[in-house]
Amino acid sequence: MNDIYIKKCDPDLAMKICRQVTATLPEWFGIPEANERYVQGMMDRVSFFACVASDYIGMITMDKYRHHEMQNLKLNIIEA
Repeated sequence: MNDIYIKKCDPDLAMKICRQVTATLPEWFGIPEANERYVQGMMDRVSFFACVASDYIGMITMDKYRHHEMQNLKLNIIEA
């Protein structure tokens, strides 16, 4: 069984992973213009990715809610 790693990613990597993940979920992310807004939103948020070996399998993106609070903005996992 492969280990799953969770790592914080910089905004550029978050944008790349966001594009990859949303492309695998057309039933949830089927509007290209909306998907691009999600991708661009990665620049201002904190994101973490999950990977098995060198394959990205999902990500979670957090948005600052209050001074010391974060809220989950988006959680995506690639379908197997």
